[in-house]
Amino acid sequence: MGKIHYYEGEIVEIPNHPTDWFYYHHEELYKKYGECYLSIRKLDNIIIGSYKTYREALRETFSIMM
Repeated sequence: MGKIHYYEGEIVEIPNHPTDWFYYHHEELYKKYGECYLSIRKLDNIIIGSYKTYREALRETFSIMM
């Protein structure tokens, strides 16, 4: 199974740990998306997108939000 990478950044305030939802669904998400960076809407846990790099995930997610 892939590793979980969780980033804290200056642009986005991220809590000290991932939500329980992500941990409970990690295996399912890994099987579906493989090793990637996921953008997940916190309100309802909808997968906004999957990306090859962290930078791409930030750029694309912010472009969707604006």
